[in-house]
Amino acid sequence: MVTTHPPCIWLLCVLLVFPLSSLSFADTRAQLEQAETLLEKGQYEQAEAIYKQILTDHPGTDYAFAAQKGLAIVYVRCDKPSQADAAIEKLRENYSNHPDFCWAVCIIGDNFRWKGIDEKARRMYQIAAEGISGSKAFWVKTGLAITSASWVFYLTSTVCFRRMSAEVPPTRISIFPASKTKACCAVSQ
Repeated sequence: MVTTHPPCIWLLCVLLVFPLSSLSFADTRAQLEQAETLLEKGQYEQAEAIYKQILTDHPGTDYAFAAQKGLAIVYVRCDKPSQADAAIEKLRENYSNHPDFCWAVCIIGDNFRWKGIDEKARRMYQIAAEGISGSKAFWVKTGLAITSASWVFYLTSTVCFRRMSAEVPPTRISIFPASKTKACCAVSQ
């Protein structure tokens, strides 16, 4: 004789199983938000630990995608170039088909630009520009233009200062780069 369970038992099982799985993702969403808050506050070690935990617990999910992007940003902001490169490469290997991949690469490029690392920022914007369209393409191309323009400005201003120093012999102008985007000079008689 086969025993059948009343429909209310099946309903109870469904209600118990599905909310538990959604709780797990709700917790993961909260972890991701916490990591992003820590990242913005400059608490990079704590953010890094949470991002790594999400990558371990939820590989291949949208949460892991966001965590991998966050991990790359942590390493950019902490001046850990080899780790940033490795995190970016993992992002490319595992999530290049993700619908927000190009936008994530653009955001990483923004972080390189804010750190004054225009060459890497420009590379991120180039990668993003290859696959992005619509309104976000404008921002990617703007970032690419800014990093290109800042490098051109640096070179142009250096050439101008050198020409000025050659044309005015009694005045000595010393040029030294303060950063890739700014040139400083000292004038003496």
